[in-house]
Amino acid sequence: MQKREKRILEYFLKNKKILERLLRQDRPSVVRIHKMRVAVRRLRAVIWMKRQEVDLPALRYGDQSLKKLAKALGPTRELQVALVDAREMRMDTVGLREKLSKAITKSMVYLHSPRQIGLLMERLERLQRALEVTSVSRARKVNRRLRKDVNKAFKNTTRDIHPLRICVKRVRYCFEAEGLQTGGLADLQGTLGEIHDLEVLQRFVGTKKVIKNRVRKLRGQALRQAPKVLRFLRKEVLKARSLKQAPLRSHGD
Repeated sequence: MQKREKRILEYFLKNKKILERLLRQDRPSVVRIHKMRVAVRRLRAVIWMKRQEVDLPALRYGDQSLKKLAKALGPTRELQVALVDAREMRMDTVGLREKLSKAITKSMVYLHSPRQIGLLMERLERLQRALEVTSVSRARKVNRRLRKDVNKAFKNTTRDIHPLRICVKRVRYCFEAEGLQTGGLADLQGTLGEIHDLEVLQRFVGTKKVIKNRVRKLRGQALRQAPKVLRFLRKEVLKARSLKQAPLRSHGD
């Protein structure tokens, strides 16, 4: 197994272990839901990378189960963050609390389902075995796809930043999996995530001046961060070559 494949496998195993530990917990806390979603994103980034290189059923089925888990957790996470933001802005939170209670119930039904969680664990084990025996390494192919996604996402940042947010997350976690520096990707992802959270809150409570002002400020911040990130990506991604940089020592969420 090549060094690149070993790094990717280690990254997968680390996040698989984190997800398994979190699934054994019972309380639907904000931190637990957030960490589960981050672990799922990182695992799916590994799957996405490997699916660019080789077509294996284990990759496809593993991604399907992780996607279901992400979907089950999504509404709860959105409402948890919306409630925190609403309290910070001194808004009425009665409606949000009611919606959150219902979302938590639905999430816990999924998390307490032996069939769903058992299937997820089984597919992750199969995926692990597939990664352990797969020696295919096509970094250039992954790089070409990332280059295409980056070009598309950064093209119309003034109109729609949602594709940019998705792209930044994918590139960041792919870089992490390969043990590469991530430049300003984490900061830009954080800003774009805050904008998304406020837009979700606005969907629940309606248009509010305080939300619009904060979104406008954050969009300006994101547009200032984006050129720096794009310069970094032009250096590391837009070149049709294998990715080579110093390894990271630690990663944030």
